[in-house]
Amino acid sequence: MSEGYRSGLSEDEVEELTRQVMAVICREWSRSRPSLDSSVVYIRLIEEGVDPPDYAMRDALNRLNGWFIRPYLGRRSDDQVRVHGGMSIGGVNTDLCDEV
Repeated sequence: MSEGYRSGLSEDEVEELTRQVMAVICREWSRSRPSLDSSVVYIRLIEEGVDPPDYAMRDALNRLNGWFIRPYLGRRSDDQVRVHGGMSIGGVNTDLCDEV
C-alpha cells in the first residue's frame, strides 16, 4: 500500500477511482460551470455502483489538482472532507475529457 493516502487504498485503486472521478467531472461540467461540488461527483459515483471509502475522494481529487482541475476547499466540515473530499471544482481542463 502506498504511503500518504489517508483512504488506505492502494496506488492502483486510487488511480482507478481517479479515472472514474474524471469521467464524472467531464459529464457534469457543462451543467455545473463555473464550479462543481465534490458532493455531486460522489453522488454520481454512488449511483454508478462505486462506493469510495473514507478520504478516497480527497485522494483522487488531489491527484487531479493542477493538470485537470483546480479544486478549492472553502469552509468544509471534517465529515464532508472524509466522505466526498469537501472541495469545489473549478477550471476543468476539458481537453482531457476525450481521454476518459
